[in-house]
Amino acid sequence: MTVSYNYAIYLGAIVQWVFFAFLHALANSINKPGKELVYISLVMCICYSGSLFTDYGQTTYLDFILLDACTLLALLFLKRFKFKSYPVAYYYVTAGICINIIFSFLMHLDMTFSKYYEYWWFWSVFTVVVGSVNICMITVCFINRDFLGLVKFKSWFFNRTL
Repeated sequence: MTVSYNYAIYLGAIVQWVFFAFLHALANSINKPGKELVYISLVMCICYSGSLFTDYGQTTYLDFILLDACTLLALLFLKRFKFKSYPVAYYYVTAGICINIIFSFLMHLDMTFSKYYEYWWFWSVFTVVVGSVNICMITVCFINRDFLGLVKFKSWFFNRTL
């Protein structure tokens, strides 16, 4: 089953806000040494803009999985070769993209194997989770602050003694 028209409209709005986040990061990084936030928002902007050129009558959730996977690979490439330090936005964006991949995969499995096209609760969960994650990724690209405590939790989880 293909992606709904309402999801396409929502994705167009997300692409616009990702572009605004890129412009904000670019304007704030002028004459400053750290450009990591600009790179993160640029990768998101380029990868999410790719969804603007898709035919939503033919697009499946598997296409969004591949788009998010390309975004994640680009961020991992930047981490390996370009970043000197990891901004808070890096952790939020990689975690958010992983969550989007998981939920898009579950939606793809639901549409492909169940062949049940009547509305049920998982579609609402998908909409709320993916929408919230996208808003968090965009917000952190604007403010670059650990407003949900994700980086603090990561530090606690990996530095605890067993």
